[in-house]
Amino acid sequence: MRVGYTIFPRSGYILETLRGIVTFDDLSGFAARQQFDARITPHYDTVSDFSRATIRLTEREVRLFADIICTLPSGRVGKRALVVVGARNLAFASLLQSFIVQSGLEAQCFCDRDAAFRWLLDQRVERTNVDMRYLKTDVLEAAAS
Repeated sequence: MRVGYTIFPRSGYILETLRGIVTFDDLSGFAARQQFDARITPHYDTVSDFSRATIRLTEREVRLFADIICTLPSGRVGKRALVVVGARNLAFASLLQSFIVQSGLEAQCFCDRDAAFRWLLDQRVERTNVDMRYLKTDVLEAAAS
């Protein structure tokens, strides 16, 4: 599995990209790296792009991963958009979304990155903790990557 994330500090976004076969160990290790990344603040929103990944998690592992997400710095306040392709991945993302929402946080599933960014942009209108001048530029840059 290949994983990575890009932080857009001017606009308060994190773009996570995951490719290949994804297991619970992969995701928990990936989350552990973010846990200690001092650049990430609680108000960052996240786009998790699983569109090029094959998810291999049990329901129990999805629940555990949701719990991990909710303890990440960006998981405490920020919203999470899950981008997935395929029925199996959509089932994973829907289950993950429901567990995140049960924790009192906002999450939504999407079939493409553009829709995910539009949703986060709509949500962002009410928030004032980021510099809105950079938002469009950063979103376009992330969408192109």
